[in-house]
Amino acid sequence: MGLLYEAKRNAGNILIPVILLAMVGYFTYHLLNGERGLISLVQLNQQVGAAQITAQRLGTERKAFEAQVALLRPEHINPDMLDERARFTLNVGRIDEVVILDRP
Repeated sequence: MGLLYEAKRNAGNILIPVILLAMVGYFTYHLLNGERGLISLVQLNQQVGAAQITAQRLGTERKAFEAQVALLRPEHINPDMLDERARFTLNVGRIDEVVILDRP
């Protein structure tokens, strides 16, 4: 009987720290692995970095395309560029020309 009484009396002293320890463990787990945890933050920063690199690459390509389009504008058309685009679109060439195909 004395052993059972001691266990009941000490249960109150042990129960609160166990509950608090479980709560700390729960919040620590979600701090690291949760949807908005630290690991997710690192992964999101990596995705942002990759997206910025892609955006810079696409911006460079866009500027190159804009430069080519500017050469075809009616205000200042480049005859060489017009001739190149017409031959490419119509798939024609002269007999004395040598065509070298470069795969992109």
